[in-house]
Amino acid sequence: MKKGFDIHRIFVLTGIISLALIYLLLWMRTITTKREYDGADFMGLYSAARISQERGFPFIYDAEIQVDVQSQIVGYPFPIDQTSYFTHPAFIILLVNLIANENYTESLIRWMAILLLLNGASVFILMKSVSTLNLSRRNQWTLAIGAFLFLPTFSGFINGQDVILLLLGTSIWMFQLFGGKPFVAGLGLGLSAIRPQTAILLAAPFLIKGRKVFWGAILGGGILGVISLTLIGPVGLQRYFNILGVVEGGMWKLPHSLDMPTLSGLLRRTFGAVDRELFRYVIWSGYFAGLAIIGILWRKSMHISEKQVGLLILGSLLVVPYAHYHELTVLLIPIFCLIRILSAKGLLPNAWLAALPLAVSFVLLMGFIGEGRAKYLLVHAVMFLLAYLLIFPEKINALNRLRHFCGHKKLRDDWGE
Repeated sequence: MKKGFDIHRIFVLTGIISLALIYLLLWMRTITTKREYDGADFMGLYSAARISQERGFPFIYDAEIQVDVQSQIVGYPFPIDQTSYFTHPAFIILLVNLIANENYTESLIRWMAILLLLNGASVFILMKSVSTLNLSRRNQWTLAIGAFLFLPTFSGFINGQDVILLLLGTSIWMFQLFGGKPFVAGLGLGLSAIRPQTAILLAAPFLIKGRKVFWGAILGGGILGVISLTLIGPVGLQRYFNILGVVEGGMWKLPHSLDMPTLSGLLRRTFGAVDRELFRYVIWSGYFAGLAIIGILWRKSMHISEKQVGLLILGSLLVVPYAHYHELTVLLIPIFCLIRILSAKGLLPNAWLAALPLAVSFVLLMGFIGEGRAKYLLVHAVMFLLAYLLIFPEKINALNRLRHFCGHKKLRDDWGE
């Protein structure tokens, strides 16, 4: 049996089995250990759903009621630094209400089933975006499974996060944009309204170039906004602004503000003693400065292609003020953009390209070894490498030379390329 085939096959099979087992064990611990409810993102969604069922949608943003409901679920006063305040647009609660009842664990299991289905839909769309690349069936399965098991996606999945809607929306956006349907792409991007700060960063550049995408995003996001406002009414809107103030005011002094892949998280980890008000000013200034820089670069681009889309996602992950590890699920967008570029230029065998999401998951997983000190070092290394290769794809030839040096010249033939 050929050496190149064995090494690649072992990596793929070992990677898939290892990630699946890790996720299964973490999931079992999440649903069977009551203490794991502390800090679980589903707690915020669930408490808002139960409040909407018992008191009505205008009360879902009442901070005191949310804390009271969450304390009842766990059976003790909920820790203030672990309170999962619900601050997302209200339309998502319509979906959560389909599975939420008085039993938290059962509701969480049903919610996870919905997240798996939405993840599958996202991967299906991502695979459609590379359907013209002439991947073998084996490589298609490798790419699809690697994308489905992407580590940041399952970080959100295990916590019951709704970030999968962001991935679904950006997947539709990328696929339809490259398919020549800019307005439909914008409608898909409207789903990113689940993260308003990110939605603004992704949609605003298209006002400069690609206005059909911009207006599609405005329409899609606007519809979801109208639905949310209709549900909560003026009183609920005031409560929404109040709870945003509570969360934003405490954002930079609670421990979870350190645990972010953004520039704000990097600065907090590096300069922990910085004045909170000064820090808030710096972070929001960075957000608007990033928006302006993206706009300038967008205007200078001759056309909008894989490079611009991938870099836009990477830039948004850096400058958005508030995002956690699970938001890194949208790294799949620049990964698939890079796959399209490298395949079109013939710079890397398709077997290597198909294993890219799996490889990134393993690199990110290494960051959790020990005390996890390397977690964000590896995140930023991956982001930098993706950005570098999107700008200079020919530099991948260095990896090709390494492949030949290691004696794997026959990898393409071994995998039917």
